Amino acid sequence: MKKYINRGLWFFGAAIFLSLGACSDDIDPEIKQLEFERAFSPTSFDVRILNQTTARFNWSSKNAATDFVLELSKDSLEFASIIDTYEVNIEDLPFEMLLEGETRYSARVRAKGLDGLADSNWTPITFTTGPGQILLPRQEGDITHNSIVVRWPAGASVTHIFAVVGTTVVRHDLSADEIEAGVALVAGLNSETEYQIRLMDGLKTQGTATITTFIDLGGAIAVYPEEDLKAIIEAAEDGVTLALFPGEYLVGTGSVDITKNISIVAVYPTDMPVLHSRFILSGTGNLNFSIKDVILSGFTVVEGAVSETRDTYVLDLLNGAEFGTVRLTNVQVLDFQRSLLRGTSGGGDIQNFIVENSLVYRTTDGNNEFIDLRSGRVHNITLVNSTFAEVASTRVFLRADDIAGFSGQKVVIENCTFYKAALPSGRWLYVRTAAPIVTVRKNIFVNLGTGDNLVGDSPVINDNNYVEAAAISGFDSSAKSYDPAFVNAEEFDFTVQEEEIIFGAYGDPRWR
Repeated sequence: MKKYINRGLWFFGAAIFLSLGACSDDIDPEIKQLEFERAFSPTSFDVRILNQTTARFNWSSKNAATDFVLELSKDSLEFASIIDTYEVNIEDLPFEMLLEGETRYSARVRAKGLDGLADSNWTPITFTTGPGQILLPRQEGDITHNSIVVRWPAGASVTHIFAVVGTTVVRHDLSADEIEAGVALVAGLNSETEYQIRLMDGLKTQGTATITTFIDLGGAIAVYPEEDLKAIIEAAEDGVTLALFPGEYLVGTGSVDITKNISIVAVYPTDMPVLHSRFILSGTGNLNFSIKDVILSGFTVVEGAVSETRDTYVLDLLNGAEFGTVRLTNVQVLDFQRSLLRGTSGGGDIQNFIVENSLVYRTTDGNNEFIDLRSGRVHNITLVNSTFAEVASTRVFLRADDIAGFSGQKVVIENCTFYKAALPSGRWLYVRTAAPIVTVRKNIFVNLGTGDNLVGDSPVINDNNYVEAAAISGFDSSAKSYDPAFVNAEEFDFTVQEEEIIFGAYGDPRWR
């Protein structure tokens, strides 16, 4: 039986061999090159909106295509009516064009065929532009305590202006003469109030701006540089606002005790007064203290003149002091030797410490932390939309120690730019309070200290950009590492040139 099976297998194999030999002339030759009838479609088609209404188009070429056709329509991928057609060479990419604001567009691109190939299929995309922006720069005197002058190119298509704060809207309908002149006065505003100005053309926005009206001196005490600011503060009634005219304020003793509710503001935020002073937070009763639109200089005054000697602390929280909110808004802090806020002398208490829209340079190169809370309690610390450069040059940027009976401290640091902080080996954050809630988002960190950070058990640290800042980036699961390409960091010009940071909205907004 085995013999017959072996013979059968032999005949079956021979048949297959003969069959293959007989068919060999019909096998197609090896395919070494694919041929196509049309060009490949562009890939990675992308549109980014710059300055609200400038569209930047980019795509990738395949199969050596160098010339493309770009078409535009006002719809959502319908292309019912093409409004513009562009011939674009690969060397023209990225390709930019100025479009109308607040408009839905569709665009499509195809590669032109080469060497007899037909054009590629279309690659489409849809996008919406932001509000238009035709507002012209403001001039000196355009803002008062109750009005704003709005300017635009003469004769532009505009109909009215909104001034918006919260749910309150002031509307100014434009006359034919105002439209032709390109200028209008919007009155009836409140003093010391931030408004969003919207220049409109029917339902479309033609320009936006954020402005803050000046202080109404009718409700504040006017202060001039030649006056004794320390004496005025000591004599002021509780709850007063001091409006400082431009100039240098030379506080002879170098410090002012804050023992009442008080606000210090500039009369003209565009012309900041300079204070050579530090402030002692010593009052009780849940006080509020704020400084706005002012430059705080650390260079001390000796015999009525500014010296080269630098002062120590900007804000010094004393034992037993009780403050509700301590706020720095649009303040520049320069050249102090030690802390921005010191709480090391006992059990002082602040509910809210806020630094917003501010610049702090060359502060804390002495033997202290930048924010030093070894014994002072600050329940909520908020640093937003601000820049901190060459600060905490030997030790910790923010230190909050464990204090008996104090827990749940909240720290929020968002949209700030940090440059050379806590160098060379200091910690950036050293939060040792019980059960802290630390949130760090959308910041730029460049060249930070290498010390280990303490941020509590459940920090929310995400979507920040780090360069030479590995000690803190390790906490961030969505860390970015783009070089912001600052225009001139050594001269404190932190204007960002890296597009990914601009579009990602990282860091202090003023530099984007």
